[in-house]
Formats: sequence, structure tokens, C-alpha cells
Amino acid sequence: MMAVRIKATLATGETITGPIMGNGGMVGSGALCHGAKSAGRQALRSLRVAQSRAADGLHLPIFEPSPGHVAIYPDFSAATDGERIEIPLAGTTFSIEETP
Repeated sequence: MMAVRIKATLATGETITGPIMGNGGMVGSGALCHGAKSAGRQALRSLRVAQSRAADGLHLPIFEPSPGHVAIYPDFSAATDGERIEIPLAGTTFSIEETP
């Protein structure tokens, strides 16, 4: 199973990489049929919208396990979702994981 892997750099400097749960699937996965770059751009757009809405106290268009947070899955694979880690939207910088 393919998923867009997001690199999240928290305000503390900690970096966590993995897919982020959207609304009905992983963020950006709906655009994978258009290629990895398109899916990555879509994922980052979704996260920017979520950050803006969270800052305004509005409902997020993606899965929000707790107010102002999203769920990232560093160990995600075809066999298992792996551990869910909640990360804050505020102060977090998102980018696409570069593959070698």
C-alpha cells in the first residue's frame, strides 16, 4: 500500500516521518494515481488548510485525535498502521520525505 510520507518537524526540533491520517484515508493518498509529486503537493495543501483552521479554532477537514493535533504513523506499512503519534499543528513544519 502506498502512502505519502510526511516529514513533520515539531517546534521542539524533533522530526517524525510517516503518513498522516486524513478524512477517510491517509492525507494525499487520493492523488497518488497522478504521481507521487502530485500526491505530496495535495498532502501539504491539506495540512496547510488544517493548520489555518486550527489556528482559527475551526473544525479540521482531516482526522483530529485531539484538538489542534493530527495523527502520524511512523511505522505504517501494508501489513499494519503501526503506532499512532499525535502531533500539534501549531508550530509544526511539514514537508515531503525525500526518497533516495
